[in-house]
Amino acid sequence: MAYRWTWGDEVVVDAADLPASGLVGSRWTRVQVAGASGGVALHNPNRNDAKLAAPAAVPASYVEARFYAAARVPYHLWFRMRAEGDAYTNDSMFVQFSGSVDSKGNAINRIGSSNAAVASLEEGTAAGVSGWGWNDDGYGTLASPVYFATSGLQTVRVQQREDGIMWDQLVLSSSAYLTKRPGLTRVDTTIIADPDGSGMVSSHAYAAAGLYPLILTVLDNAGAAAAAATTVSVGDTAPTATLTARAGGPYAGLTSQSVTFDGSASTVTSGTTAQYGWTFGDDVVLDASSLRTVGTRWASVADTTASTGRVMENADRSDPKITTAQASPSSYIEATFLAAAGVPYRLWIRMRAASDSYSNDSLYAQFSGTVSASGAATTRIGSLSALAIVLEDGSGAGLQAWGWADAGYGTLAAPIYFNQDATQTIRILQREDGVRIDQIVISANAHRDDAPGAAKADATTVSVFGAGSSVAVAGHAYQAPGSYPVSLTVVTGSAGIATDTTIAVIILKVRFDDGLSSGDRCLAEFLGGEHREVQGVEVGDGHARDAGECRIYVARH
Repeated sequence: MAYRWTWGDEVVVDAADLPASGLVGSRWTRVQVAGASGGVALHNPNRNDAKLAAPAAVPASYVEARFYAAARVPYHLWFRMRAEGDAYTNDSMFVQFSGSVDSKGNAINRIGSSNAAVASLEEGTAAGVSGWGWNDDGYGTLASPVYFATSGLQTVRVQQREDGIMWDQLVLSSSAYLTKRPGLTRVDTTIIADPDGSGMVSSHAYAAAGLYPLILTVLDNAGAAAAAATTVSVGDTAPTATLTARAGGPYAGLTSQSVTFDGSASTVTSGTTAQYGWTFGDDVVLDASSLRTVGTRWASVADTTASTGRVMENADRSDPKITTAQASPSSYIEATFLAAAGVPYRLWIRMRAASDSYSNDSLYAQFSGTVSASGAATTRIGSLSALAIVLEDGSGAGLQAWGWADAGYGTLAAPIYFNQDATQTIRILQREDGVRIDQIVISANAHRDDAPGAAKADATTVSVFGAGSSVAVAGHAYQAPGSYPVSLTVVTGSAGIATDTTIAVIILKVRFDDGLSSGDRCLAEFLGGEHREVQGVEVGDGHARDAGECRIYVARH
């Protein structure tokens, strides 16, 4: 008999081992190639197809493989690739997963969506391509880790971005290659050995805490096989049932009055220290780590003056200004977030222009679900409509290092509104190159009327989890009525993360005058503290003058 242990922390997928069912459609073929792992690679031959700007949600042809991984453990994705003719036009592909999430638990790069990681062989502009090479989905930099929502069986899908590429090994590493490349980017001969264990009794050391799927496969001399699965709890992360975020709710309250949010029902492994983080849906903060890149113009680069030490940069190549946003750009950055429908938000972006030049100080912003105050679609992804964000706040205002900007030029921009979609997406496109992005703030509360920091020489960054939100039981006051998505994140140790969402329905705070009687009008406290008469408001009949009951009919968002 032979025994094979799959530990779940180091994953190696060889093209030679993929079953025929893993190749769908006609573009990918299995070929014999000298120098490939096992002498076999998967090849998408060059037919001079144009580069695809985005993956297909339902592609006609792709490659899929299955593997086991742990939830909330950071893995680094690497491919060993080769470009036909050593041409950079044949060196990239789209990669998606069945259950991938970012570090905050948000779904990203999922199979069946139009979002994907881009694995490119050439490591940056003019780096060159020669023979086999190892690379990730970072372009000139180390890519962000990949996380999975649940422990167990996962699926990876590779589909065409550029044709003319082949690959022989895929590596997902939580330790050995988490922060270093398995081999060279050019002229590589490194083949990664099978990480699985052998023997009836075996042992293994894990480098990161997590709940790992453990698979034992037993084969006999006639080729019959049987497998069994269990889990291994490493470090301070116990099985999923003992690390659960419970946000409670639904909650209700009035504008300008504190609402208590109770996450104390969350279950945390005994003996571990938990960190809590609430987002209340009225102030959204996205840093550079929340943004994913598509195409080659944007890259994550180190910057010690940024909020997290890294920024998204569109390097200065002296491109002319793009006068209208592109509906299908070849390169952009995106992030997802939760926001309330029908609530006025203001968009602020912390930016920096190369050489403090006004020709490097602007970008376009679009959203998946923005609407006007009356509900009409506007500035949508996939359209020519966009918000132009310019760092220099007016003609001759000048630039100096970091600054906060909105879509107004020398004035406060109009608010933005969102439709009913539970999750919204922001897309940043090129208007002028030479710009860096640190943080994006979408605010209906703290920064509804004022920028988070200065327009020039700014040193202000905003916490993703605001003041008072890092406890199990938190209080928060909303300034505008609406139905807000609320999220609780619970973190234990280096790997244990759980999230839960609920809603908070906030209505107008009503001011009652002394001596209220039938026939009087109620006054509602609106944004900015002003008081206006409200339609659909009446005083209840038959009540004493000092009772003052008001009934307010509010259209549901």
